[in-house]
Amino acid sequence: SGARHGSSESLQWAFASWGVDAVIAGHDHVYERIEQDNIPYFVNGLGGRPLRGFGSPVAGSQVRYSDDYGAMLIEATPDEITFSFYAVADGGTLIDSYTLSK
Repeated sequence: SGARHGSSESLQWAFASWGVDAVIAGHDHVYERIEQDNIPYFVNGLGGRPLRGFGSPVAGSQVRYSDDYGAMLIEATPDEITFSFYAVADGGTLIDSYTLSK
């Protein structure tokens, strides 16, 4: 991510060769969606304290949010999966939504 803990090389595993469709991670106290090698990476650490800001965007950064706490709803059917990130503010404001189809 483009936040405090950054993109640790030790965690940049061979996801593409494993055939993953998406990667979900946490720890940085932000929400960020990054796309690299046609794989979406979701960094979601806005469930706890404290809120943190961003540094410079990393390559492939698509959406960055750190204004309020939030959570991700993941809904799957046999044909697709949708990742939706909601901020707690205003009763659950949709910040980002991303759908993968098979």
